[in-house]
Amino acid sequence: MDGSTGDGDLDRSVAATGKEIVEAGKSTGRRVDDHRFFFDVFLPPPWLLVFGAGDDAIPLVEIAAQASWTIGPVSCPCVVFPTPSDSSTPVPTTT
Repeated sequence: MDGSTGDGDLDRSVAATGKEIVEAGKSTGRRVDDHRFFFDVFLPPPWLLVFGAGDDAIPLVEIAAQASWTIGPVSCPCVVFPTPSDSSTPVPTTT
């Protein structure tokens, strides 16, 4: 939790409630000690691990990249794949 309500007891109650909400993984509004708060939960994007480079892997990786998923590491003994080039995770190369 970042910031303060100005009341130490309320801060502790809000932090405990926030922890429960983050563990549930979904943003929601909640009343805490006669005050209303909105807890906005930002979870990291899911990972997609791709093994192999069949024709089905290319559109799969493209769709995952468009959805802002983290892609990698990709294990591929070929020259044509992987795409897209904007993947945030370096792709291992074979020698």
